[in-house]
Amino acid sequence: KRHLGLSTAGATFKMVLLPATGYVIMHLAGVTDSYLTVGMLFFALPTSTAIYVLSAQLQSDTELASATIVFSTGLSFFTLSVVLWLLRG
Repeated sequence: KRHLGLSTAGATFKMVLLPATGYVIMHLAGVTDSYLTVGMLFFALPTSTAIYVLSAQLQSDTELASATIVFSTGLSFFTLSVVLWLLRG
């Protein structure tokens, strides 16, 4: 509960804004077909568990890192589904 606001903000940025920004950049760069699909799948992946290890090594907030991992993994079901649905073909 303590990290709900920050983890929501971080996961929303990672799962919504990053794929949208990535799509715009790849579209402007002329990326098409399967390259666009693969790139968008990578943009829509959840937060890596490596951030937990990194935050532990840097003596940072590991609880916030784990909350963000859990929240973004839950959101990834929807974002990956939307990306695959939009780019099908």
